Amino acid sequence: MSQTKPPKGRTVGVLGMGAVGRAVAARLTASGFPVVAGDQEDESRVLDAADGLLVTALTHGTQTHAVLAGGGVRCAEMLDLTTHSPHSAARCRQTAEARGIRYHGGGLTGGARQVGEGTAVLLVGPEPTEGVLTTCQVLGTVLTFGSAEQGALAKLLHNWVLIVQQWAVATALAEADAQGLTGLVDVLASGTAGRPVPEWSTVRDWDADQPASTYLSRLVAKDLRELRVSAPVVRDAGAAVMDQFDRVFSAEDDRPYTAALAVHLARASAVSADGDQGPS
Repeated sequence: MSQTKPPKGRTVGVLGMGAVGRAVAARLTASGFPVVAGDQEDESRVLDAADGLLVTALTHGTQTHAVLAGGGVRCAEMLDLTTHSPHSAARCRQTAEARGIRYHGGGLTGGARQVGEGTAVLLVGPEPTEGVLTTCQVLGTVLTFGSAEQGALAKLLHNWVLIVQQWAVATALAEADAQGLTGLVDVLASGTAGRPVPEWSTVRDWDADQPASTYLSRLVAKDLRELRVSAPVVRDAGAAVMDQFDRVFSAEDDRPYTAALAVHLARASAVSADGDQGPS
């Protein structure tokens, strides 16, 4: 457990009880921080109690902005871990500044497990104050950016690479399965892909009875929509891939994205197998 000492007498509010929000609240509490946490229906209770730092881990930037626009935030500082577009982050920052709140945005990489272990990577812009940095360091490593908008863009681009990477390995695994090839993971792991392949989400979840990924299909679909607006080079270069992803993930909603890829590829493999049989 981190030896970072929490600020005395200052309560951290955590708003958003998805997988990441729950992990943040648990990690901070275990590290000795006074924490009050809740979901959006608990917003008033969380905002009333939080007088040190407000941490938001919501699904949409519009939700974060609504919290700020509501005027109930008492904290002087806010750490927004919501994944959203640079435009949305700028809107949140401007609204926060108009109310005298210092807004730190960007998000984090890794999921609830990494947050719980204190090994997440937090993308924070602008340069965090001591209080925000102290809180972030309990959750993991801090990478700083010049603005919340830059941090938000970095998170979206990270997710773009993640999505494309996992799509590539899923298609390779599907092809290997279709042709009876074994040992493909060993071949990939000995290459230069970077992160050890057995740790990739798709590889980990491929034959699992219960996928471990908490990155849901509806969240992937939402991040792709944000990328279309925020990253024109990626949007234009990857238009065909994005269109394919839209078809895959928009239909799966709350299914983990690794499972959605497997279902889609199983269907595609069945269609291909039927086509390869030819006329009898």
